[in-house]
Amino acid sequence: MRSAVRFLAAACLCGFSLFWSQFTVAQVIGAAPTRFVDFVSLSDHDDQADISVQFNCALRYLTHTPGAEGKELRIQLQPLPNCNVQPGTQIAGELPSVVGGANIIDAVRVESDVPGQLTLVFSFRKTERYVLAQGVDTRTLRLRLFDRARGRGKIVVG
Repeated sequence: MRSAVRFLAAACLCGFSLFWSQFTVAQVIGAAPTRFVDFVSLSDHDDQADISVQFNCALRYLTHTPGAEGKELRIQLQPLPNCNVQPGTQIAGELPSVVGGANIIDAVRVESDVPGQLTLVFSFRKTERYVLAQGVDTRTLRLRLFDRARGRGKIVVG
């Protein structure tokens, strides 16, 4: 009888160990990326500036405010399945690296206003006019600042 109890206890312990190791492996493999935004780059032209955002996983554009002009732009994004974010999860904030544009962009940050979604926030040095679009794939976002020659003389030779 004692050997049967010992065998049963050992089998339960072995089964629990196997389950726990599979659970922790699944957590590591299915973990959300440590950073959602890989980088933000800005290239400045005569009267426009192009901003490219590269994500580390697929994010779907939802909406942005204000619509076309402002000193701060808030872009709502929905992580897609390869981001491994469970619905309703609060996403940690981050400060992505920005390449170029120090005279145009004050700061870029990621916030989580709505659980399970993230908000990409651009703070500009002055009020900017812009248009934005999801890139060719769901890992990129494009933003164009236009009419940047306001208040400066512009000569067109043609």
